[in-house]
Amino acid sequence: MTARASSLRRWISVDRIANRLQGGIAENMFKGMDLEEKLKVWNMASPKERDELRGTLADTIQRNLDSGALEKKLPGQVARIKNGLRLAIQNDPGLRQALAE
Repeated sequence: MTARASSLRRWISVDRIANRLQGGIAENMFKGMDLEEKLKVWNMASPKERDELRGTLADTIQRNLDSGALEKKLPGQVARIKNGLRLAIQNDPGLRQALAE
């Protein structure tokens, strides 16, 4: 193996690691948001970003519904969350499917 090939492999590995870390950081930040914030981000996200965040959002929605967390929020918050949910579910068949599972 030549020095150039070794350098290229090392660069590709570093690039892959950097891409994975960036995705991990974004997903970790998304996980730390409340449902209302997640819905705002989701409705502005690109299709690729939605693919990465779909499972996390579906889990959060299901957890909020199961725990009755929406009932503990102010009426204005509930309205914003319901509108965000409606928009998210209408615009993304993958999210609909994830919630149905």
